[in-house]
Amino acid sequence: MVPNRPRGFSKAALICGRLACTPQCLRKTVPTAFVVGIVLNSINQLPNLFHHQPVSVLKIALNFLVPFLVSSYSVVSVIFETKYAAHRKGMSSSSGNTGTN
Repeated sequence: MVPNRPRGFSKAALICGRLACTPQCLRKTVPTAFVVGIVLNSINQLPNLFHHQPVSVLKIALNFLVPFLVSSYSVVSVIFETKYAAHRKGMSSSSGNTGTN
């Protein structure tokens, strides 16, 4: 049985996923994730390297993945808001509400 979820949720998630994979989005998110990932890996894994201890491949991957997801969320939310704000504004003004009582 599929759990109840709001109508349109899957469509919005699909749109956001597609926006995250656009070149416009990737040009901003990949460099951010790369720089932040290197800094986080340096902080988290450098002591292990100095003491000749094993490093965690999962932690290395997460140190790059988390900044990528956060920056993707930020870029997609800005694109989504700017792209669909005019659409929503047009819909609210055409609803017939003139603001007078």
